[in-house]
Amino acid sequence: GLARAVLAADTALLLNDEVDSDLSGATCAVCRVEGLADPGARRLAAAHVGDCRVLLGRREEPTRRGEAVRWRTVRLTEDHRPDSPDEARRLLAAGARVQRAQFTV
Repeated sequence: GLARAVLAADTALLLNDEVDSDLSGATCAVCRVEGLADPGARRLAAAHVGDCRVLLGRREEPTRRGEAVRWRTVRLTEDHRPDSPDEARRLLAAGARVQRAQFTV
């Protein structure tokens, strides 16, 4: 599924000699929708890697006649941000290093 596809892309980058995988990063967000023909069997799968997120827009029907259709956003993923304590712990436990980039603008 989605996890296998993301891992394959990650492996391809790690094996590419032209990419400095120690100091590089990437983001990816993908969704897969199943069961479009059967509304009772619809499923949505979302996966993400890096500093990105997946949001879903939900249409809310008007409650009064003449009222405009409104949309509500639903967060489907949690951010992978190294400045988040939980994410920093996960990265360090996996053998990665977390450091702030030093540069001037």
